[in-house]
Amino acid sequence: MTTFSKGTVRKRRDKSGNWQWQGVLVITEGEGSSKTKRTVTKALGVPCDPKTEEEKGQGRRSKPGGRGYKTACDLMEKWRASVVAKCEQEAAERALRTEGTNEGAARPNASALHVPAYIDYYIESRATGSEGVQASTEDNYHYAARHLNRPELDVPIAKLTADDVQAWVKATAREGVGSSIRARSFSLLKYALDYAIGMGHRTAANPTAPIKAPVANRRDPNPLDDENLQQLNTILDRLLERRPDRRTFADAVKLAVLTAMRQGELCGLRWCDVDGWRTGDFHAGAMIHVNKTIANAGSKNGGYYIKDAPKNGSRREVPMNDDLARLLRDRLAYSQEQCVLEGVPFTGEMFVLGVPSAEKGRGYLSPNYLGKQWRSFVDMTDLVGREGLTPHFHDLRHTAATHMLRTGIPVQTVAGILGHKNAGTTWRFYSKFLEEDAVRAMQAMNGKMTERAPEARVIGFKPTGTEG
Repeated sequence: MTTFSKGTVRKRRDKSGNWQWQGVLVITEGEGSSKTKRTVTKALGVPCDPKTEEEKGQGRRSKPGGRGYKTACDLMEKWRASVVAKCEQEAAERALRTEGTNEGAARPNASALHVPAYIDYYIESRATGSEGVQASTEDNYHYAARHLNRPELDVPIAKLTADDVQAWVKATAREGVGSSIRARSFSLLKYALDYAIGMGHRTAANPTAPIKAPVANRRDPNPLDDENLQQLNTILDRLLERRPDRRTFADAVKLAVLTAMRQGELCGLRWCDVDGWRTGDFHAGAMIHVNKTIANAGSKNGGYYIKDAPKNGSRREVPMNDDLARLLRDRLAYSQEQCVLEGVPFTGEMFVLGVPSAEKGRGYLSPNYLGKQWRSFVDMTDLVGREGLTPHFHDLRHTAATHMLRTGIPVQTVAGILGHKNAGTTWRFYSKFLEEDAVRAMQAMNGKMTERAPEARVIGFKPTGTEG
């Protein structure tokens, strides 16, 4: 148990010999024989009259009143409140760290935690709870939490107001914090507050409710058109002529376009996920089963790891065409040759784009490394996407999607291949690239209502009785 004195002010001379008011607060911790007291002081920065002879005779006590006394008392109250809040937060954090170590121990007062500390508490609760979250999700939470550790939110979770949240929104916008991270941080704050209310750590309504949430300015898809796609194929051929050791990179690029798979999904693709891998019988209509992805848990949690379910839990099947079947046959032969050279038995658990490894779950291609290779590669080319920008690796997936849609494949089918939860997402991403096709479709209707048959039998109209 911790208690605090009311606090007093006294006159003290600073190092420069100037007299000013000083705040004094006594903190008592513990009970009974274990009770301890400590005194904390703070220079309030308010000038005062020098001590009188009478005051000097009273030791450290100072007579109330005089120059700056009222101002000093007001500052003393504010300082005391901040000391009390800080001590309560530290006590709550200590209790949370030791929670569960003593059976029957009282529940910690999480409502006293300031928002940044409570966010960490919320993330830890999500990570260790019965439902749990993926390590990559936990890492994303911690990244977003960095931008919530700000003065505007440095108040107890139970006392956070809409004005505090609005101040954070304005300050982060003013300082140029990216729209995407602001949106993610705001969402994290909202979820943590919902959790606090549900756990009884906060009784007031969620203060994010009346605030307009920051909106992430997402980069529009930037797919390659036919001309740039042909140029990409030519450049890859020339690259392999000069650098045969870049084969895995070239195969990754081709697979990205032919399967529309995400970067992490490509890196997480194993041979046992590909129909016909045992015999190399790859053919049009056989399936690639997208079951795993390589995700980043952050350096704190060990970096990259194999995540069981791809994004949105979108386990799905991607059918092969003739070009994809041919590429996989060549890739399988190459992988088996590499295993022979390394003296490692080939198994279906090995990764299609990885290196031979006798240890299960090892040898995959890092998505980060693949991304760096792509950036280095594309910087040496003149490739541009339909938006006039240098394409990212993910734009290869957008390239596949737009080409499928432009050839007349139903949007529901394309959504299934991409792993979108609904076709509306697919249409929202790519409809702008189909406007030219819509114009051509309408142009095809030109003349349909002006053309006349050379001879036609005219059917007579019978009177209806309504003629004038």
